[in-house]
Amino acid sequence: MKRTSITIALLFLLSLTQCSRAEDTLDTLNSLDCLEKAIDLNNRSDDMSCDELRTELTKLENSCREILDEDTKANIALLKALCED
Repeated sequence: MKRTSITIALLFLLSLTQCSRAEDTLDTLNSLDCLEKAIDLNNRSDDMSCDELRTELTKLENSCREILDEDTKANIALLKALCED
């Protein structure tokens, strides 16, 4: 429901403002969504096996590919490599 409301609001913004402003808003929301995913993963990671953690990190990488910088991608790769059960 919350996501639907945000989408409707964004469509409304798109119709009233310049496209670049709407795109900036969408980029910001996507960044916040990725941040929420990373925080959630961090909170759950202590209870995960390495295989589960690697899977979740891969999902995070795939869904946030456009937002992650090279340093963050390198840190995720390092976490995957160093994970031991």
